[in-house]
Amino acid sequence: MNYLIHSRGGFTARYRRLGYRALLALLALASPLMQSAEFVFRHDNVLGTSMEIHVTALTIEDAQAAESKALAEIDRLNAIFSTYDPQSIISKFSRAPQKHPPVCAH
Repeated sequence: MNYLIHSRGGFTARYRRLGYRALLALLALASPLMQSAEFVFRHDNVLGTSMEIHVTALTIEDAQAAESKALAEIDRLNAIFSTYDPQSIISKFSRAPQKHPPVCAH
């Protein structure tokens, strides 16, 4: 197939538009084969409460991978910000002696 390239966008723009249209047509044809579904994962005692994670994915494996990443991120943040865990970074920071005097006595 020969392409004519014109530096001011005339021919190039037309072929680009045709390419976008062909891509959209392929996506429309493929969409019934690639239908996503919503997967719901329920968890108790996460940060002291219950929660649901709703994931839209093509397969259960993809949804479970997303759930695992979300739970790992919750654990990572909990290790930093939990005031209930004496080993968290914020708890250690709170217990550390102050090296600077308060700016204001009030």
